[in-house]
Amino acid sequence: MMQKQKQVNYVYVVDANGTPVMPTSRLGMVRRWLKSGQAIWYGNSRTTIQFVRPIDTQTQPLTLGVNTGFHLGMAVVGNDREYYASESIRKSEKDRITARVYGSRDSALVPVLADQSAGRRG
Repeated sequence: MMQKQKQVNYVYVVDANGTPVMPTSRLGMVRRWLKSGQAIWYGNSRTTIQFVRPIDTQTQPLTLGVNTGFHLGMAVVGNDREYYASESIRKSEKDRITARVYGSRDSALVPVLADQSAGRRG
């Protein structure tokens, strides 16, 4: 039986010089840092904060995994945690699927199918 993984929300952190440091899942601390003025929202993102005071910039080794199959999958992992994950369909594959459904190779069949369906209605 496969165990369901717990979804953890992370807030990405940037130090006062703009250097990325490890993200945090301590959302209560993030709220306190923002309220006390120790940190501000970074750019237009509501998922990244920047400290306005100097902080200890400890980082850990992370691994970027990329799966370039039919769906493009990416994940950043380290210390038995998944810090970021995404999956999207590649444009070239989307175009190939679209061409298969509405493609020029089978475009001669489309009017025939349309005529057959019109004949069945009447």
